[in-house]
Formats: sequence, C-alpha cells, structure tokens
Amino acid sequence: MTDTVLATLSAAPARRWVSTTLIFVLAVIFLALAATSPVAGPVQRLLLAALGLASLWVATHSLRGQGRSLVLTESVLMDSQGAILAHVDEMRAVDRGAFAFTPSNGFMLRLTRPQPRAWVPGLYWRIGDRLAVGGATNPAETRNMADRIGLLLAERDTQ
Repeated sequence: MTDTVLATLSAAPARRWVSTTLIFVLAVIFLALAATSPVAGPVQRLLLAALGLASLWVATHSLRGQGRSLVLTESVLMDSQGAILAHVDEMRAVDRGAFAFTPSNGFMLRLTRPQPRAWVPGLYWRIGDRLAVGGATNPAETRNMADRIGLLLAERDTQ
C-alpha cells in the first residue's frame, strides 16, 4: 500500500533568510561587544562571547535546514529527507489555540509517547511527547496541514 501525500509544508524562503540573517547579525553584535567593550569585565566578556558563539551555531544550524520540508501522508508525518517525525497512530491531539505554546503561525502535536529530540529552526522541533510545527512557514499551508492532521485523528477515533 502506498501512502497518499495529503499536505506538504516548507519554510517560506523570505522568512527563512530574514530570520537567519537576524541571528547572524545578533552573533556579530555579541562577538563584537565581547571583543571591544571597554566597560565589560572578563566574566561579562566571556558571557558575551558564549552568547555570540551560541547565536552563530543557531544560524548555521538554520542554514543547514534550508531546503527541508514536511510531508503528511495517511500514516506518517516526515520531513523531505525521510526522517519520520510522528506516526498518525502515535498522535493524540493537535493544539493550535490562541494560548497554546506553539511556534509563530504553527501548531503543536501531542504524541502518545516521548520521542527523541529533533530540531530544524523555522520548521519544527520535537521534545518528549510534543512536536511543534511552524515558525518560518506559510500560515495558510500550516493551517492546512493542521486541519488535515485533525481530520486524520477524527477519522481514526471514530473507527
């Protein structure tokens, strides 16, 4: 049996580039302050350098996930490189309410059991039994995917 693709979701290129550029700028600012600030002591300089390096790591991690997208089929949610994020059987609920802890323009999937951590900035993150989708994605495509997942869960629960 082949799975039918129900929805795809990718990061909007403009949103991805703007967010990555801003994180790079933040890294440069932190590192420049660490190197040139006359009022910062050694502890403050170390903290600024650590924040700069952490920001630089986030920006490069964001660049590595540049061409990835999410694919929803009848049985699984996976990314374009084949990594399975969640099986439909393991999904408990979709949460996209106003007070839900979701990424910008995104939704949260609650899973039945904890999964290994995964993160592609601007596209998804997964910690424990939570999978958050969104960030730099198109709001209409994200809403469509959340609706499709909601329908799959409703169909599964009525059977």
